[in-house]
Amino acid sequence: MASADNLPKRLQEAVTALNNGDMARAMAAASAAMALDPENADCHLIMASVHHNKGNEAQAEHHYIESLTLNPKQPRALINLGMLKLNTGHVDAAITTLKTVLEIDAGSHEARHLLARAYGMAGKFNLSAQEFERLLKTSGKNVEIIQGYAKALTGLKKYDEALKALKRADALNPGHPMIANEIAQVRAAMGQEKLS
Repeated sequence: MASADNLPKRLQEAVTALNNGDMARAMAAASAAMALDPENADCHLIMASVHHNKGNEAQAEHHYIESLTLNPKQPRALINLGMLKLNTGHVDAAITTLKTVLEIDAGSHEARHLLARAYGMAGKFNLSAQEFERLLKTSGKNVEIIQGYAKALTGLKKYDEALKALKRADALNPGHPMIANEIAQVRAAMGQEKLS
């Protein structure tokens, strides 16, 4: 019974270390938790998160999948797996995973943001714009979301609307070089469009 009592403590130690960026301590605590209960979905989720943060994508994916095998409706495991898929170029798999999150939790802002980005990476700019529009209803002053929306609009060749969005982002974060660069890129695309 003592080992079962130690499991929450080990999981909390791993989460705290992970949040503090202490990957060695996080790995030790996550490994200790796994030794106590290798069939625990939370153990696999935390172990996956440690591997993910260390850049061990294959091990992270393995543990996310194990976590989901034990608890198929674990939103955090699904979101993290979707993010991993997106960051490793498996965009279609990321889209499928993130749509699953939204079926479970339609209000997941993080999953919707990742899905909007994934649609953009897949060249599905209309779907990307729709997801960003949903996000803007609740996060209208989030510069990153406004920039993502502008990228989707640019992909749709709606340059005037993209510029308007980027100017709003610039007003919220004046003089940011990335926003200035994106404005220049949209203007260049507008110029190319007029030349063709």
